[in-house]
Amino acid sequence: MIPEESDCGFADIPVVYRVGNPHHNAAFVLRQRAQQLDNLIYALRQYIHFIRKGYQVSASKAKDARKHILFTNDKFLAKDGSRLLLEHLIAVDRKMEDLMAESVQTYLPQTVRELSIELLEIEKILSKGRLGKAHKQREEKVEETASKLNELIAKLEIACVVPEAPSPYSDPVILWGAAQVKMAEYLARENNYKNLCVAEQDALVQLERKLFKILEQIPVKHGEFVTALMEKCNNCLGEEKRVEDLADWEVFENENKDKFLQQIAPLVLSEDNHPSDAFYNCFEVFRFENLEIYHTVSSPPHNKLRRASTILGLGKDYTVRGSWSISAAGYFTEFDDKQHKALSIFDLSICKLGLLVPDEAMLWGYFTLQGRKSHDPADKKKEGRKKDYKFRASWRDAQEVYNRLRGYCEAAD
Repeated sequence: MIPEESDCGFADIPVVYRVGNPHHNAAFVLRQRAQQLDNLIYALRQYIHFIRKGYQVSASKAKDARKHILFTNDKFLAKDGSRLLLEHLIAVDRKMEDLMAESVQTYLPQTVRELSIELLEIEKILSKGRLGKAHKQREEKVEETASKLNELIAKLEIACVVPEAPSPYSDPVILWGAAQVKMAEYLARENNYKNLCVAEQDALVQLERKLFKILEQIPVKHGEFVTALMEKCNNCLGEEKRVEDLADWEVFENENKDKFLQQIAPLVLSEDNHPSDAFYNCFEVFRFENLEIYHTVSSPPHNKLRRASTILGLGKDYTVRGSWSISAAGYFTEFDDKQHKALSIFDLSICKLGLLVPDEAMLWGYFTLQGRKSHDPADKKKEGRKKDYKFRASWRDAQEVYNRLRGYCEAAD
């Protein structure tokens, strides 16, 4: 038992500080940095690969185009003397393709080798034994040791304030010895992990410097490659004979006169090679110019209040939009003579004709045609729904049109 009046001064001992891992999350940061370098190396290799692939695809498409020109029977391709120019173009294009195929194999070869070496280095750094699982386990071991040391420090702090030890493991002397041992273990682990992180960080710094030098040289080497390729292409094109103006073309044409087609006189339409309107009119049974149909029309502006449709300048009324004809096949068609198109087409065999009704003054005649309106196929419109279409004409004309339609339509119910 410790006497009440003791010179140890336990109550005056200050609170002990706790320890932690100063390199917390270092494994994640270093690995993320290494992965960014790995992605950069991959992007550079893909850049070089796609440039080479672009030349190869260009050469392949040029080959397909030449094959199409040489062997196709397409009627739009020249088969006379002007085809010689196409063959001349093909010969030049083949030379250009050979130059590119030869040059693309030498595009940045040293850079590719250097990137392959750096790729091996970054793969080693990212391996399990370095910045992989093993590195993360070392970090966790440091944090685990720090946690156990903190537990001992907390117990030692309590034991110093309340020195009556109920068990040997709560005695300040024993806890102090255990804390010293655990502190030495913690410092050793922390120091080893710190040295490991510094070593990996230095390796990444060296790798970044090498990649920077490689990146620095790529634009220069690319320019040297393109310049050399363009010089070869210019030399190849300089050897070819040029056709620059009309005089040179006439010389070329005269030199290959036997290979050009003779000029054909233009075709002039006449009664001998083109049928007259009378030939088509024999298929028309009846034509009428003044038949009005109830349809949406533009209305003049008014000053008074009016409905929204009238404000927009739209309304419905009887109007003449074109001429109407009945064909021998039984179609009732409205033609717009200005636009040369059919506005409305009715198949009279499936339509029903309503009653003919005059107005009170016997000036106008009204009738309806029940059916579905068709459209010109060029308009790309859907078939209309079946409904009653209203027509109007002068009473005399309405009777004539109505009698004509009655010969093709059934009466409405």
